[in-house]
Amino acid sequence: MIPEDLKLQKRHASIDHIEKEFVHKNLEENVFVSNIKKVSERKFEVEGVLPKNHTLYNDQFSGLSACPYFIELSRQSNMAICHLFFNVGFDSAFTLISVDWNFSDNKPFLPKTFEPIIYNVEFIAFKVRKKFSIAKIVGHLYQNGDNFLNGKSTFLFGNQSTADVPTESAIQLFISKGRSADLEPIQIKQIENALITHPTIDKTTGNIKAQMIVNINHHYFFEHPCTHVPGMMLLEAGKQLVVGGLKTKFDFLQNTYGDFKKGKITFSNFAAPHLEVLIEVINQEPDVQKDYVHIPVSVIYTQNNQQLGIIEGVTSFMNKKKVKKKSAYTSWIY
Repeated sequence: MIPEDLKLQKRHASIDHIEKEFVHKNLEENVFVSNIKKVSERKFEVEGVLPKNHTLYNDQFSGLSACPYFIELSRQSNMAICHLFFNVGFDSAFTLISVDWNFSDNKPFLPKTFEPIIYNVEFIAFKVRKKFSIAKIVGHLYQNGDNFLNGKSTFLFGNQSTADVPTESAIQLFISKGRSADLEPIQIKQIENALITHPTIDKTTGNIKAQMIVNINHHYFFEHPCTHVPGMMLLEAGKQLVVGGLKTKFDFLQNTYGDFKKGKITFSNFAAPHLEVLIEVINQEPDVQKDYVHIPVSVIYTQNNQQLGIIEGVTSFMNKKKVKKKSAYTSWIY
């Protein structure tokens, strides 16, 4: 059970080693938070790392799947803070129900160095109900003093223990009948990280569609027990369909690198791994500038004719040659 007042635990002031249990991971390599410092009763400073050899987040043309990675870093940070500094038990059901973000630059984020990421976070509100509690969080990410990303997120803590959640849905797996997307357009190199089938363009609406490929043995998303498809897996799959689908739809996007510039993802239902998950992208007209292209998109997730969630965002593209020149990962990869 979660105490109604969610008071801070006074014994913690600074944590310089984050155990994997605090971010709900089983493997040390999947822990991206290095230390957390309490600044005030509601404010915290988190230090994170830029991974160099991660099998998922470094499997990218630029070296880093930036938007999904930084959202995951923020998610891990918020979870660890709740466990370490608030009276939130490990057995409390823990759900991310929405997150929005906005990168400061108009072009896709490319780290210039491997210096630590600093995440300044404030827990601005708690709403306590009979069966659950909601935390609203505001965060700002920095590298070398530059504020490159700002966001908000909302977490729900259920008073039901995770031990009471049924696990039958994780026994079976829906097997997609479509072939995997080509790797180059979705900007990855390893087939196991392809999370969507080959994108198709609806001839009537012009919308981009694909099925999710849900591998319950995936080295990152399912390295710990899950009774539903993780939200971060939905986000990564949505990004792959947006980027790969738009490159398929617009020839002038060939030889570009894309990522979300900003967006808001809201989850309304859990995705069962044993049922088909469909993703549909509705795009607006491209905004073509000298150094980048912006395309507003809506990404809609459905299962069994029920909407699971939606991303309302803007995708940003830039020339691949410029990515190689500007990314700190260039010398590491190439």
